[in-house]
Amino acid sequence: MNKKLYYKNTYIKEFTTNIVKMVEKNNEFHLVLEQTAFYPEGGGQPCDLGTIDEIPVKYVYEEGGNIYHIVEKLPSKLNNVKCKIDWDRRFDHMQQHLGQHILSAAFEKLYDADTIGFHLGKEYVTIDLNQSFSEKDIYNVELLSNQIVFNNLLVEALYPTQE
Repeated sequence: MNKKLYYKNTYIKEFTTNIVKMVEKNNEFHLVLEQTAFYPEGGGQPCDLGTIDEIPVKYVYEEGGNIYHIVEKLPSKLNNVKCKIDWDRRFDHMQQHLGQHILSAAFEKLYDADTIGFHLGKEYVTIDLNQSFSEKDIYNVELLSNQIVFNNLLVEALYPTQE
């Protein structure tokens, strides 16, 4: 199981680690790193991209408690590989994800609406809600969301357990 660096520091851009497992599938290599800052795809959010020893990471996913990093070729070494996150992509995802939480909170506060889905893409973000809204309702949500942003509140990431 990989140590997930992104839970400790979402702003990490580079790190060094060891490759602890390699699986070859369809002429690609699925690498498990001892620790990773690459966020895997899940929950409506795309995975991070970047490089492992200058080799592009094409996709990142979690399976069986491991995070796999897909590359087209193997690095020349297994230890002390240098990894870099595509920071522009990561930061855009962080901003869009926070925006979704703000909008979802505004819909919940004003209309007791639940977010039942979230999809973050390159060109747009969608939020699925459990009810429909008028244009005036949406305008009210926009006003409240903008007020939250203008208040410049401190953002704290929390990772609750099952309990």
